[in-house]
Order: sequence, then C-alpha cells, then structure tokens
Amino acid sequence: SNTPRLLSIQFTSRDTAYITGGAFFSQIILKTTNGGTNWFSQSDSSENYLNSIDMISSLTGYAVGKNGLILKTTNDGDNWISQHSGSLQDYHSVFFVDQNTGWALGYDIFKTTDGGDNWVQQLLNYPYRIKSSWFVSPSTGFAAGNNRIYRTTNGGTNWTFQTFSTLPEITSISFASPELGWAVGSEGLMFKTTDGGENWVQQFFGFS
Repeated sequence: SNTPRLLSIQFTSRDTAYITGGAFFSQIILKTTNGGTNWFSQSDSSENYLNSIDMISSLTGYAVGKNGLILKTTNDGDNWISQHSGSLQDYHSVFFVDQNTGWALGYDIFKTTDGGDNWVQQLLNYPYRIKSSWFVSPSTGFAAGNNRIYRTTNGGTNWTFQTFSTLPEITSISFASPELGWAVGSEGLMFKTTDGGENWVQQFFGFS
C-alpha cells in the first residue's frame, strides 16, 4: 500500500518529539516542539520510508528504513544526512548506546563505532527479520523478531538466540535494567526476564 504510515516515535524532552514513517517512495519525519500540539515536517524526500528513530541527544539522532537507508542529524533534525552501510536490506530498528556506538538492525545487523561514518556487518540474518532492539551496555544487547530473541555479550560480534515456538512474531523488546526486560508480540503474548535474558517466562494479563 502507498498509504503513509507512522512507524516510530521518540521524545527527547517534555515538549520535543520526532515521528518517522512513510510509504513507498515517500518519507515522513515529523517534529513537535510544543508537546505534540503541532507537528511540522522535516523531510520532503522521495526516498523510501523510515521504520525506526533513535535520538541520542537533543541534537543528534539516527533513523533507518527501507533498502538499507540510514539518516543522521546533528542539528535537531533540521538536516538529515544519508549514511551508507553497504546493505540493501530493510532496517527495522536502530539503537545507540553513546555518541559513537550504535547498531542498525533488520535482515542484517550493522554496527558503527565512529558515529556512523563507517558501518561493519555483524550478522547476515536473512530471511529472519529483526524488528526491535535494546542495548543495556556497549557489550550487552538484545534483538527480537519473528519468533526469536537474540542476545550478544560482546558488542554484537557474536549473537545467540532463543526460539519461541508459541509466538509467531515478537515485535518489541525493552529493558528497565540489565537484568529486567520484556518482549511482546502477536497473539497478545508477553515474556519477561529477570536474569538478563538467560530465561524468558511467559506472562498473562487476561488478554485473549
């Protein structure tokens, strides 16, 4: 469908937030500076849509999307500069742990340690798609997609994964601390870890 979709949102303060999305051959980057009362466009690009945004400060952020698209801003989103990882696969998640170190994830996983000037492939994951990621430190991180949860303890050099046969697709993962995290997905299922991803226990909240 060519109907635009809004796919990711992030607040950098009480008043300032960004939304990314789009459709085929149309890109959306929206920004508010008054708590969402008004939104204005920061992109008039005909490039493909953006699936995820990660603003690592009030000035600097990254957005990723279709066909290996990576954009970076260093001025509040006024300008977005394209970066090149070498991948043509769709990215669905981006996560930075500091100004220099971050990952772009989707059908591939690429990492940068110099603020996006260079990207190095860490995992060729096709045909499995990663939809969400969360890093609790520069060395330890998690990614989720399909019926898998991935984990790295060495900055993404190696990844292990657990497969959940009862969950067709995991769509989001988040951690409150290095030990405490949740993963959610289709069919109303939710999993929780209290030991840093060693074990995941299914939770129930009355949704069927």
